[in-house]
Amino acid sequence: MTVTTTDDIIARKVETFAPSSTDRFKALGILSTIVICTSITMMPILPFIEDTEENIVDIVKKADYYGVK
Repeated sequence: MTVTTTDDIIARKVETFAPSSTDRFKALGILSTIVICTSITMMPILPFIEDTEENIVDIVKKADYYGVK
């Protein structure tokens, strides 16, 4: 699943019709709990919008929390 930001407001602006990042992480968590191997693709990370260290670290931390491999 693609996740480029943990900020739902930015995600809505970048991917207008896609599910929120929060919903994507929840879906990944559900899949992980039923032993389906999950992963995240962090691309494209848009320069000056999503490329902050804080955003990248937050994606990795949330991925770990939700059991993403």
